[in-house]
Parts: sequence; structure tokens; C-alpha cells
Amino acid sequence: MATTYYHIYEEFLDKITDPDLLLLTEDAQEETKRAYLEYAVRKCAMYVSPRFDLSKRTVIGGANPATYGWEFEAFEEDLDDNVIVMLTEYMVEAWLKPYVNNADLLRLHMNTKDFNTTSPANLVEKIGARYDEARRRARSLRNEYTYIINSVTDLSTSKKT
Repeated sequence: MATTYYHIYEEFLDKITDPDLLLLTEDAQEETKRAYLEYAVRKCAMYVSPRFDLSKRTVIGGANPATYGWEFEAFEEDLDDNVIVMLTEYMVEAWLKPYVNNADLLRLHMNTKDFNTTSPANLVEKIGARYDEARRRARSLRNEYTYIINSVTDLSTSKKT
């Protein structure tokens, strides 16, 4: 079995609210989600490699998508839920990164009176905090996954000796 990008995209979209993404053309939406997924794959491929090879990709659908009406890109392997959650958390990190970078530029143009509870600086701070949270959560999931997989691998190899 395979895990489709569509499935991962749906999990990702459940974690964010972005009306601007919906305003893009369908091709631009796909390209954007694909870029987020590629970022996520680069971030966690080496940590899941003992069990899954994220470089193995395929296309699911008929030989002629016009006949069948659908075609999905997919990972060849059936990824477990932990890997999907990890990928989508890294996708959230990638989605937030431009906001944080823009917020930093905004800070350069503000003075101290701009930093009150109703100012855009408060929004900047909240976006930065959300980015840090997404980053920490993704790394935590990656570390937990690596620890669990290595523990299971150690157990299975110790039984053979």
C-alpha cells in the first residue's frame, strides 16, 4: 500500500487556517503544499530511514488519468501515523516561516511606543511564539520516534543473539 500526498495534505490543512492559500489557483495550491512537504521530508527523512525510505515515490492512478479522472502522487510505502504527524508538523513549521521572517522585518520599522498590547508587535510576538511551538513539537516528535524505533530495533537484535 502507499501513502498519498493528498492524505498528508489533508492532515496538514486540518492544522492550519489560511484563507490566502484557498485564493491561489489549484496548481499554485498544489505547488505550495508540495514545497511544504518537501521541506518536511528533508527535515525528517534520515530519522525515519530505518523503517521508511521517503525518497521512494510513485503515482497512483490509471495509466491514463483522463480516463480514470484521478491521479495521486504518493510515497511507495504505507507510512505510519507517527511519521505522518511528524511530516505535517514540519509542514506547519514551513508554513509559518515566511510570517516570522516578515515579522522580523516589521520590527525593524517600529519604535518602542508601537509595542503595546493592541499593536502589530503583539501579533508579531504571537506568530513567533507559534512558530517556535511548531518547531519544538516537530523536533520532539522526531526525537520520540527515533528513540522508539531504536529501542524496538535493539530489542529485536538482542533476541537473535
